[in-house]
Formats: sequence, structure tokens, C-alpha cells
Amino acid sequence: MERGKKIGNMNGLDSLEKRIEQTETLISILSKEFFSS
Repeated sequence: MERGKKIGNMNGLDSLEKRIEQTETLISILSKEFFSS
């Protein structure tokens, strides 16, 4: 039970970090297009 909880939390953090990275990438691309136009 303890191990399962720890693994679940780790997976949740990994997916959250991936979402943040994707969002930051999108923002950087959008900001570049916005400022260049």
C-alpha cells in the first residue's frame, strides 16, 4: 500500500511537470510569433 501510494504520487508529479513543460513551450512559441508580427 505504501509503495503504491509513493509510485502514484511520483507519476502524478511527472505528468504535471510534463504539462508545465508543454505549456511553457507553447507560451514561448506564441510569444515569439506575437512579438515578431
